[in-house]
Amino acid sequence: MTNEQALALLEKYRNGNCTDEEQMLVERWLFQIRDQQANLSVEELEAIGHDLWLKLPGAQQMVSKRLPGWVRLTSVAASIALIGGIAFFFMRHPAAIKTKSNIAKTIPVDALPGGNKAYLTLADGSKISLTEAANGKIASQAGVTVTKSADGQLVYTIIDAGNQADLRKINTISTPKGGQWQVKLPDGSRVWLNAESSLSYPITFAGAQQRRVELKGEAYFEVAKDKMHAFVVKTPGQELEVLGTHFNISSYQDEVSTKSTLLEGSVRIGNTLLEPGEQATSNAGRIKVSKIDTTMVVAWKNGLFRFDNTPLKDLMRQISRWYDIEVAYEGDFSDRKFYGEIERSYSLMEVLNVLKSSKVHFRMEAGKDKKGQKLLVVMP
Repeated sequence: MTNEQALALLEKYRNGNCTDEEQMLVERWLFQIRDQQANLSVEELEAIGHDLWLKLPGAQQMVSKRLPGWVRLTSVAASIALIGGIAFFFMRHPAAIKTKSNIAKTIPVDALPGGNKAYLTLADGSKISLTEAANGKIASQAGVTVTKSADGQLVYTIIDAGNQADLRKINTISTPKGGQWQVKLPDGSRVWLNAESSLSYPITFAGAQQRRVELKGEAYFEVAKDKMHAFVVKTPGQELEVLGTHFNISSYQDEVSTKSTLLEGSVRIGNTLLEPGEQATSNAGRIKVSKIDTTMVVAWKNGLFRFDNTPLKDLMRQISRWYDIEVAYEGDFSDRKFYGEIERSYSLMEVLNVLKSSKVHFRMEAGKDKKGQKLLVVMP
């Protein structure tokens, strides 16, 4: 992409004459350059832009492929292609970063996606920020060490089987809004925690008839096989028992039901036995089992929002948790349903730009809610 092309596009953007696709290209760049311009030279930025631009089918390649009724944003190549030429211009003309875009005015540029953020509460009540803790050993509890790995996992390792504490010693890992984390339990089971969730578990399962943990929020489990000791997950709405399997549980307080989805193996909820590809929806003691596309359910673990006839308010609850915002509504949105996928690595602005194509609009009101969080108002 040449400097002339970038300048022409920027001029359109400043004057409010961009198409939706062009606007998304520029706004994507605004987020990326803030982090990248400190580490890349002008020559490197120009090279990135030139190489990627040549790979595109055309100079006006769309960032999002929109099918009727679909929300889809899966390719960022076109938006990244703008970095070179636009970076060159803005690094020479910093005063030009002005926009008449309504979205850019109302949504602050620091509304970035979530990431690896979590807290660990030890059995003695002490609390450790896993985000700030250095990699390596972070705690030792009666024969068990707790280690933070370089790839963002919390690992429990038994180092002294003869000096283990009783099962009443509980640890809790919790993620805030905009957070996620992985934990490897003492039995080798692996758990992925979604945003605004918590998992409580004993520091050892030794001597227990069952491996019992307690979940609030959402998590994906890969349970280590142990036919002699069932793995039990307790949520506010149900108990789920397994021997060794892969499954997802969503049990948020602001959702009307608890949803348990089986990917591999078998699980039991009360008297209900699930098979792979089935989901149990528990509500007020009643359980409904249905076949489901499991890739939709675990999309969050794989870095995606995926929607299939999803009501707007359900969609916005996911966005609220991941971008650490509160959401309010002006108008009736009961008929708004969405299909498709959006990468969770995208900024809030980019996600809202996609939703805007379905006649949904937004404004941000900072500090209006009780917690002082940003309040996103959804409008027709």
